[in-house]
Amino acid sequence: QRKTDQVFFQNNDSVTYKLVWTDKNYGSPFIAPNSPPDKGTITLTAFAAQPSGPWKVHDQAKSGQRYSFDIMSVKDGKTSRAGSGTVTVE
Repeated sequence: QRKTDQVFFQNNDSVTYKLVWTDKNYGSPFIAPNSPPDKGTITLTAFAAQPSGPWKVHDQAKSGQRYSFDIMSVKDGKTSRAGSGTVTVE
């Protein structure tokens, strides 16, 4: 049985972005049980030539489950929400 719980992101923009895993029940950043705290946020540097990753959702990702994230832009030391997205585990 095939299960994928890794994702890749690419940032072609001129600003750094942070992806913050979110959960409507647990807030943001969402850190799954038994996952280290640094797994709650992924930093994507500006003008990345190659996709960044693989990033693991977490150690207990379930097949078919959907995970949401906020996209935060970081400019001049200030962070602001730039969007959101979801990934679904295969």
